This record gives sequence, C-alpha cells and structure tokens, in this order.
Amino acid sequence: MEIVFFILKTVGIILLIILCLFLIAAALLLFVPVRYRAEGRIPEEGKPQASIRFTWLLHLISFRVEYTDGLKMTLRAAGIRIRPERWKRRGKTPKARRPEQSMEEKGADDGPPPEMKKPPETGKAQEIEKPPETRKSPEAGNPSRAAGKRPPGPQIQEKQTWEGETAAKEERSGKMLSSLKSRLTERLRRWTAALKEAMHRLSEALKNAERICDRILKEMERIRETAVYYRDLLTEDAVQETIRRIWEHVKGLFFHVKPRKLSADFTIGSEDPSVTGKVLAVHGMLYPWIGEVVRIEPDFEKKRLCGEFYMMGRIRACVALYHILSVVLDKKTWTLIRRLKKEELTNG
Repeated sequence: MEIVFFILKTVGIILLIILCLFLIAAALLLFVPVRYRAEGRIPEEGKPQASIRFTWLLHLISFRVEYTDGLKMTLRAAGIRIRPERWKRRGKTPKARRPEQSMEEKGADDGPPPEMKKPPETGKAQEIEKPPETRKSPEAGNPSRAAGKRPPGPQIQEKQTWEGETAAKEERSGKMLSSLKSRLTERLRRWTAALKEAMHRLSEALKNAERICDRILKEMERIRETAVYYRDLLTEDAVQETIRRIWEHVKGLFFHVKPRKLSADFTIGSEDPSVTGKVLAVHGMLYPWIGEVVRIEPDFEKKRLCGEFYMMGRIRACVALYHILSVVLDKKTWTLIRRLKKEELTNG
C-alpha cells in the first residue's frame, strides 16, 4: 500500500511541476513584452540603410531585418544563429554517385577493333575516267542540209512580233477589266452586308431600349434602398454604441503598439522653393500630432534629401489579446457584421 501511495505521490509531483512550468511559460509569453527598435539613414550620396530588430526575454530570442544592398533576415536563439535553409539543404542533398560508362563509351575509349585497322593499299594505279566523246550532229557532217534551211525574212518576223504583242496587250487588258469588275463587285457586296448588319443591330438596340431603361431604373432604386438602409442602420443607438466600443479598443491597441521613443531629423530641399514651402506647410499641419518628434530643415538652394530616424517601443501579448478578444468575442460585433451583410433580412 505504501508503494502505491509513493507512486501516486511521485506522479502528482511530476504533474504539478509540469503544470507550474506551463503556467510560467504562459506568464512569460503574456506579460514579458516583445521589444522592437528601428533605425535608418538616408545619406546624401549612396544607398539608404534601414534595420528593425525584435527581442524577447532579455535578448534570449532576437529577430532582425536589415536592408543595405539587399534584404537580410537573421534569427538568433540564446545568441546562436538559426538557419533553417541549411536544414532543408541537408535533407534534400542526395549522395553523389559516379556515373557508369556505357558499353559504347568504353568502346570509343578503347578505339576501333584490330581487324578494322588496316594499312592503306599502295601501288595500285588509279583508273581515270575518260570524258564521253561528244556526238557529232548529222548536220555538222552534211553541209548540204545545213545550207538547205534558210531563216525567214525580216518583214515576216516583224509582222509576227507585232501580232503577238497586240494579242498579249488585248489579253492583259481583258484580264485587268475582269479583275477590276470582280473587285468592285466584292466590295459592293461587303458594303451591302455591313449596312444590313448595322441596320439589324440598330433595330435590335431600339427593341431592347425599353428593357435597358427598366433595368437602369431598377438598379437605381436598389442603390437608393441600400443607401437608406445603411443610413438608418448607422443612426441607431445600439449600432453607434457598438462602433464606439470597437473604436476605443482599436485606439487602445494603437497607443499600446506605438513607439515610446521616436526621433527623425531630415534635410529637404528642392530646386523650386515653392515645393520646399509646400513640404513645410504639410509639416506645420501635422505639428499638433507629431510635435517636436519630426524635425525638418529646409534647403531652398539645391535639391537634397538626407537624414536619419530612430524609434523604439514594446508590445505585450496580454494587452494586444485583451483588445482583440474584446472585439471578437462580443456578440454585438457579430450582430453588427451580420446586419451590414444584410443576413438578418434573409434569415429572419
């Protein structure tokens, strides 16, 4: 019996230790803030530089994003850099294997077989093909036949040439007239078809004009009813109270996340003094919100943009979860969302 009690006591102590560790870890995650720090610099010559760093639990875990020539991210745990890309490469790199040579490659390396290597035969006379003898025409051997054929006279040749040219001209002119007639006929047919198509479309548009007007009137009526619905919805007291509560939580989350320290010094100049004056005017309008945090030094003589900024703040998970869950778990928030989507009208 004592052994059973001892085992139960040991199991209870182990469970209690695990529960305490879980509670400590949850308390650390909820109440230990995540600190961030961002800084940047815009030099007069060169590329801009910027970096932002997140740390948690006395720099036990840190994450840094830096931009100089390119974007660079670094994750460290207890000062040890963690590189997950190396783990992926190690898991995917196959073992290097030497490719086996095929039989053809081996044969090519060894060279041709010995029976194929024969010395060229020498001492044989090369046969020279003789060109075929030219055939003599019978007219060349018989001068009387050649003398019997006489060329036609010059007058007959001119007459035949003139008649051939006349016939060719008449044939070309006939072809041109026929092609021109066919082109004109084809164009007239196309124009007639296009005119018929346009008239058909115009008649169809006139027929559908009444339906189009009715559709436009219905759409305008739907838009007017939607505008009236949202106007009446947003003027209700319950809806305004829900919107005010959501806005308060959003502002609380923003003021918790915003930097505790912020400073920015910039030198801005332009070749046109009016542009610099407009920048100073915008800075003056934002002065009630930014105050002395952002300082701008104008330069009215030359074009310049340089300076540096620095900000630091913290985020507690418990505060962020409080504001988020207060909005998400509120039934009035989901009721407002359903009414904005008009789900209550269809679902009753």
